[in-house]
Amino acid sequence: MNMHLCLLRASFAQLVAFAVLGLCVSRDSVAQTHRVSDLRIDWGSWNFKPIYESTSGSAQVTGFLALAKEGSSSGDNLTAVWYVRSENQTWTKKSWLSTDAGGAIKHVKIVTGIPDTDDALWEVNRDLRVLPSDDPEPAIEYSKGLLANDPLQPLVSTSSDPAAIVSFLSDVGYKAADISIDHAAEFTTDEHLEVMASAIEAGLAINVIDDASARLQTETMAAIMASTTVIQPGTPTCVPRITGAWVLGAISPATACSWSVTDSWIAITGGRTYTCTYEWCCTYTRTRSAPAVRADCSIYTCTQIEIQRVCAAPVVCTLFVPTPTPPSGWGAPCGASPTCSTVPPVNPPAPAIWTWPNSTNCP
Repeated sequence: MNMHLCLLRASFAQLVAFAVLGLCVSRDSVAQTHRVSDLRIDWGSWNFKPIYESTSGSAQVTGFLALAKEGSSSGDNLTAVWYVRSENQTWTKKSWLSTDAGGAIKHVKIVTGIPDTDDALWEVNRDLRVLPSDDPEPAIEYSKGLLANDPLQPLVSTSSDPAAIVSFLSDVGYKAADISIDHAAEFTTDEHLEVMASAIEAGLAINVIDDASARLQTETMAAIMASTTVIQPGTPTCVPRITGAWVLGAISPATACSWSVTDSWIAITGGRTYTCTYEWCCTYTRTRSAPAVRADCSIYTCTQIEIQRVCAAPVVCTLFVPTPTPPSGWGAPCGASPTCSTVPPVNPPAPAIWTWPNSTNCP
């Protein structure tokens, strides 16, 4: 069976026996505005922080902000995902281009009106005060581990094993979030989120005044979350393997093309001569897929993806910068793109040889 699904189910089941590991007990059950809760759902490499309001007299969860645990992300990985609950029990999902989780929290605080006095409850080691000059990046649509406008989104959305593809992308530092709840099986993601929200609401309704009431709160929430557990399959009867030929996909159009620049200089009479070396680089992707069988004998499409960064020949520009007044006013004259060439290379040579790494969703 798919390991991600096993971990998904087990994580809820374990809350029954080990609830204290996944829940930090709240001491504040009612508020008059949107608040972030003391409670935390600890799920793999992510912490889910509930957001709630209590204008109706009882706490109503309005969403979760999933935050990557410190040290669990790398490269361009997404570090915050906002699951927003609607009145009809459907959920929208959003994330941010920036890897700054602090900026994501500030955006959520501004949108929901969560006060600065709740900052410690986010459990992140940074200054989260919202200043008048702050203009945090807005959230954008997110789906199944990727931003909705990501060029690899069609691959993930049509794959029979999207969790493994997202896991691989996350491992290589791609702009992805490897969150188990995004790839639910027997229960949909929205159903999982509803169960989590109901559990948090039940917990917030309990007035915690001593050890007994704290234990009741934890057990109540754990019991509700355990309602999403399912029976595990029996002993595997098949050997995981590729059962068909590999089919190569087309090379995806280059994405994230950009200039990079390095500079050096030598001192001459009256100033400096700068050498600005520019490189135009693009990232290419290609996939291949083949029919495969899992240990539980179910058939799926095994997909592998290769990411290659290709750079064109460098463009070198030189320029003279006179000594500024005062001399401490030297600037950085090399700009973000070449000053001696206005047309970047459009099509650097595509990679001719592709090496296929072991993929987490392939036997």
